[in-house]
Amino acid sequence: MKSEKLDHQTPGKNGVDDPARNLIAAISRELFAASEDCGKVQVLISSLLDKTDHPDLVAEFHMIQDLDRMNQTLADLAVLTNSLTSIVATEEIDVETIAGGLKLTSLRDRLFPDASEPDDVASEHVTFF
Repeated sequence: MKSEKLDHQTPGKNGVDDPARNLIAAISRELFAASEDCGKVQVLISSLLDKTDHPDLVAEFHMIQDLDRMNQTLADLAVLTNSLTSIVATEEIDVETIAGGLKLTSLRDRLFPDASEPDDVASEHVTFF
């Protein structure tokens, strides 16, 4: 998938900072980064499969196609959410409620740098493998 830069314009009308617009732009950046990571995984798996026996070549092709579809979906969602930054928010957003619904503390920290939970609370939501 061709990499494209997204224009994450966040200032609202008259240059006023808009928290909803900033959140949508941050989500767009996260989706775009996830799309790029998915593309890298797709290339990695393709190169690994190139070096193996192919007991079920059809299944391998389907897996690569699924990864490609996921990559394209994430990229499209990034473009879509970026286009939403031009919409003016009419209501205040409840940052604590939205941030509290996220399990990944690293994502929560990137989207809501001022609303991070203390480490002891956040660690309840983490699953280690």
